[in-house]
Amino acid sequence: MPAPRPFALIRTHDQWLRASHTNTALEGEVVQLYWGDDEAQSVEDEKEFTELGAGLAFDSHCRLYHSVPVEGRVERLHWASHDPLQPADLQKSPVDLFETEIEESFGEFVLSGTKQTQLLMPAGLAVDEDDRLFVAESDAKRILVFDLESSRLLRRVQLAAKVTDLAAAGRTIYALLGQPPGLVKLTARSNPQTLDLPDAIDNPARIAISPAGDLYVLNAAGTADARVLKYPDGSEVVKVPFATDIEFQTPSPATVTASCTVLVVARRPDEDFLRFCIDKTDTSELPPLKARGYDGLGIVNTPDGRIGFWTSAGFRH
Repeated sequence: MPAPRPFALIRTHDQWLRASHTNTALEGEVVQLYWGDDEAQSVEDEKEFTELGAGLAFDSHCRLYHSVPVEGRVERLHWASHDPLQPADLQKSPVDLFETEIEESFGEFVLSGTKQTQLLMPAGLAVDEDDRLFVAESDAKRILVFDLESSRLLRRVQLAAKVTDLAAAGRTIYALLGQPPGLVKLTARSNPQTLDLPDAIDNPARIAISPAGDLYVLNAAGTADARVLKYPDGSEVVKVPFATDIEFQTPSPATVTASCTVLVVARRPDEDFLRFCIDKTDTSELPPLKARGYDGLGIVNTPDGRIGFWTSAGFRH
């Protein structure tokens, strides 16, 4: 009789489920290192982050647009030529789109016949399928619409409240309004149409559109009560304390099924991005994404399906 083997061969998913995991986790058919947040939280860990979010958006030529609210600027970066492994001083500098007070530096767009100083807290950005750039000029309570091909301002859309974020679905743009809370939709040529918000969405900050065309809103961003709600019923999808932005990511075949919609939730500066698999019946957590240097002001889905964010050294994945 042969001697018993000192090991057991594990092959099936069921066998892995029955195994005792120490610092590992089973995700689909993949065994990987376990992830988790440190349970010990200091007073600093409870600090809210409620700065006005910045905008990140790509056009059809893979050019990245980034708003800098406190400086009143919108800049453009040639993302395809950007190498995140190079030092920041060797990267090609972003180009400001608008004129500034510095006479030696001119932007591509002019807002009026008078000298343009800066935008009033530009926040969310969106680009429609016709390469029209929409800029949420928050403090002016308006949306500016630019044609990127002709470098021309098409129109100014005045609204009743500050605009906190924008999202594009084809030619349609959805705009979130602050206080009083609201949601409007418009196109580059049509007037804004007001949409009803459910009572649960009382402090909207960020908006994202799923690959299926569903709208999701981040409510009470940057606070301990931050949560993602689905529009139009206001049902809670997931609660993520101190979440600062939401975006959808192209799912990875190795970890999720085709029926899974992957929601990425950014948190405060330097904190990992959490990911959730949303299907018709449940929401489950996926492995997080590292976000070293994240400025806390917003994320974007890149043309190749990754999640991008801004840091002190520029754009990163």
